[in-house]
Amino acid sequence: MIAVMLLISGAAMWMWANWKRGK
Repeated sequence: MIAVMLLISGAAMWMWANWKRGK
């Protein structure tokens, strides 16, 4: 379960960073 949470958290952070750079 912890691994899944970390994976989702990492993906969300990466997507957020990508969106922020795009803007």
